[in-house]
Amino acid sequence: MGNKKMGRTADNPKARRPQTKMKGRITMISILEEFARGNISPEPRFFKPDSQYRRVMGMLSENEEKLAAAMSVEMKETLKGFTDAQAELNLLTGIDRFIYGYRLGVLMTIEVYEGKENLSSSKEEL
Repeated sequence: MGNKKMGRTADNPKARRPQTKMKGRITMISILEEFARGNISPEPRFFKPDSQYRRVMGMLSENEEKLAAAMSVEMKETLKGFTDAQAELNLLTGIDRFIYGYRLGVLMTIEVYEGKENLSSSKEEL
């Protein structure tokens, strides 16, 4: 076998890093690269037409339309302000949950990594 260069190097910066798989899972490096490239995203996903999400969204929309039909113009403006504020609050809550969950996952990973020596199969005292 020759000295074949694999992956990114100073001589070959555009080469795509080989993906390492462990039982069908892509390694963290590949996930971070795909995230950086915009191929995966924490953005909202599309839901199937028969999903619980779609059913609840339909109920919400139907009830909002019923409320709006029974309201004066001034009350509709108040309802619009309410729903806009609720949407903003939901966005901020989602961002906070994403950041907290990510940090928690990193801390769990650090703990697992730091405690990896305790995973040996020997019957040492804990």
